[in-house]
Amino acid sequence: MPLDLNQLTEAERDAILSVIKRDEDLKQKDGDRVRQVPSEIKQLRLKGVLKDGQDSETTCARCREKFGFFSNKGAICPNCSHKVCDKCQVRDTEKHSFLCILCSKQKSVPLLLY
Repeated sequence: MPLDLNQLTEAERDAILSVIKRDEDLKQKDGDRVRQVPSEIKQLRLKGVLKDGQDSETTCARCREKFGFFSNKGAICPNCSHKVCDKCQVRDTEKHSFLCILCSKQKSVPLLLY
């Protein structure tokens, strides 16, 4: 339905058109972000593949960094059961838990499609 802005002042028209333009820009940015997620998931999967000689008990399953002895000892993702470092954990403050960065992105895909 086309907008009839003829009865409005020029300032009112400009304000309405500005809001519409901002909305279109936000939709474009959001669409771009949604389209990037599958590529980001693929990159995370490839990056997390352990090389020969790397141990999943001592190496993060996502970034392949070595775990520390006293700090950053890693934790098991409750979703995929891989051990990940602090940097690769996405905290859920409401549930007082975390997911690894890959599981978090995969979980967000259905939410982004709506």
